[in-house]
Amino acid sequence: MGMSVTSIHMTGSTSRSSIGQRREALEHLSRVRDDLGHIPGVVLVEVAGHLGVHPDHLSKMLRQFRATRTVAQRPGSTYKKCLPDEDRAKVAYFKCRGVAAKAYEDLKMAGVLPDGLSLRGFQRRVNEWPEALRACARGGYREMVKHQYFNVEHVPYRGYAYGTDHTKLPIRVLPTERGAQPIWPWLSVLVDLKTRLAMAYLLTADTPNSQDNIDLLAEGIRGWYTPEGVFVGGKPEFLRTDRGGDYISEALSANLINLDIGRQFTEPYSSWQNGRVERLNGTIDRDFAPDIPGFHPGGEDDYTRRALHTPVPVTSLLTLETLDRRLGDFFGEYNNRVHSALSGRTPLEAWAEDDQPVAAADQTTIVNAMSHRVSRRLHHYGIEIRGAIYGHPTLARLRKENVDTVNIRYHEHDRHHIEVFVGDEWACTASKSTVQSEHHRLGVLAVRAAQRREAERLTRLADRQRVEDERARLREEGVDESEWPLLPPDPDEDETAVPDLPEIPDGVDLADVIDSAVAYSDTLGSSLSGNRLERWEDRLSQNPQPDPDEEGAA
Repeated sequence: MGMSVTSIHMTGSTSRSSIGQRREALEHLSRVRDDLGHIPGVVLVEVAGHLGVHPDHLSKMLRQFRATRTVAQRPGSTYKKCLPDEDRAKVAYFKCRGVAAKAYEDLKMAGVLPDGLSLRGFQRRVNEWPEALRACARGGYREMVKHQYFNVEHVPYRGYAYGTDHTKLPIRVLPTERGAQPIWPWLSVLVDLKTRLAMAYLLTADTPNSQDNIDLLAEGIRGWYTPEGVFVGGKPEFLRTDRGGDYISEALSANLINLDIGRQFTEPYSSWQNGRVERLNGTIDRDFAPDIPGFHPGGEDDYTRRALHTPVPVTSLLTLETLDRRLGDFFGEYNNRVHSALSGRTPLEAWAEDDQPVAAADQTTIVNAMSHRVSRRLHHYGIEIRGAIYGHPTLARLRKENVDTVNIRYHEHDRHHIEVFVGDEWACTASKSTVQSEHHRLGVLAVRAAQRREAERLTRLADRQRVEDERARLREEGVDESEWPLLPPDPDEDETAVPDLPEIPDGVDLADVIDSAVAYSDTLGSSLSGNRLERWEDRLSQNPQPDPDEEGAA
């Protein structure tokens, strides 16, 4: 009563079915339907494959045959014809790099396409394949990943992982000065993957190396303060990078081990695994680069293929230093604008609202990681570097120890502080005069006030001595005493006299001011021994006197 699948197999070509073969198959399927009450799906699919039609169309043919006992001369929907060897069709499609027409011709010449299947029908069949596979055939693996679905990564808290990557900016700039050969600079960024905050960046004329990566990481870990006093920085638990040679270098790995920072590597051709950094690079190309003179949409590769290589006059190009400053302004604006992935918050707001404690790093390790190292002369007013003057009480002590030259280390974008070394030994962190602490500033004013008072005392003593010498000469010459010059009064030798200071603002400890002043001047320090501090406090509370030269302070 039942009928096996093999009993309805046809002979002859499986890709070209005749009317007789279709009628024979339909009669067998009709008997199966009568005997079993239904047709097993496996039987329907196998018969459809031998006839070269789609199982759905075979079902329609069977219903028409049972109703009218006629066989359709031609399938109604040619694109639904089954491809007898679909895997071979996919190979042909990949071989032709996603060109369906060429793949269709190759398969047609090989005789593996069913009769009546047109190019349009083949294209419709191809369109039923996964979009990612079709994209891979057209553009390779990188194109395929653009059409795949991905899970959104959950980063638990700020400082969990920083991501970094390089990109060559599509901007031509002058490396140092006018007249030099234009270059295409490289930009490296460090991003907190939780808040998408741009922690630090580094602009280089050449391809970044491992030392550049170390300096970028050290700058991000050292951190900075917002105008509201929020600290941005600290040590992450992980650093996420690709597997470029500059990232897997021994130098960078050793620094990460010293800082106790783990590694997270992305898979090859899987840029989405560091997608937050890639998105920032895209934002730079879209929102920042087009407004810069020397921008070329296709970057260096497209620029070199063009016959016209000077769309922008060289004299109009920015220098690398100017571009660096503009990038700093852009990142400041980027960190303070609303981000769609942060629920209407800015990256800085997301960072400030996260209550995860910031992990501090060993200061010695950070200082040793600074790549910018130069030597400078030690002047009486401090250290002059990068067009600014940096000072610290320790520098005065070094000058008294006959130290003429010191070694300087600094971060590229930290214009406020430098690290001072004598040889290889760290001495102090010198600050720009505009950002030095309040007690250091007042300490400098105290030294200048003491020096001014001392100069006045010595000047009076010298004047008195000159008058005494003149009176002695006149006495020897027998001149009448009434004609002698008047003797000036003795300078004030009051033991309680103290140097005048500007008014001490609230929150500043007078002891810290005195300590800074002592560090700047040993002479002033000796005059403040014993109970001098208490007398100074009493004198200052009774009659504070502002320093007339305060605005000219060093």
